[in-house]
Amino acid sequence: MVRVMQVTGAAAFVPALAAIAFAASAGAGTGAGAGAGAMPEASGHDGQAARHRATLMPVSGDPFKVRGTGFRARERVRVTVTPTGGYAMVRRIRASGRGTFALAFSGVQACGGVEGVAAGSRGSHASFQYSSFTC
Repeated sequence: MVRVMQVTGAAAFVPALAAIAFAASAGAGTGAGAGAGAMPEASGHDGQAARHRATLMPVSGDPFKVRGTGFRARERVRVTVTPTGGYAMVRRIRASGRGTFALAFSGVQACGGVEGVAAGSRGSHASFQYSSFTC
């Protein structure tokens, strides 16, 4: 014979609360102002963040290079490249009027693995991890 244990207290409400939370999150995108037919924001800045999606990419070659795109125009950017098992190298650069830049880091062996982070003075941020398995 199988005994059924009675659930009491807060444990009885957890499944019900989970179901309510799931239903609320599933329906969150169906309200007014969301979805494909959404109207632009009242400020007129529809997609402002999408136009400034910063990216930082490793570029093959010797010396090791990184390229940044999508930063704010003329934003000051601090780029840190850290080889696996090595010390961090920091360079500072100002992005172009189009929000791009390129930097070279001598002495970095990309096939050993490397991580890069770029932080802009006006909030832009991008990073990458380059694994030694990709070589």
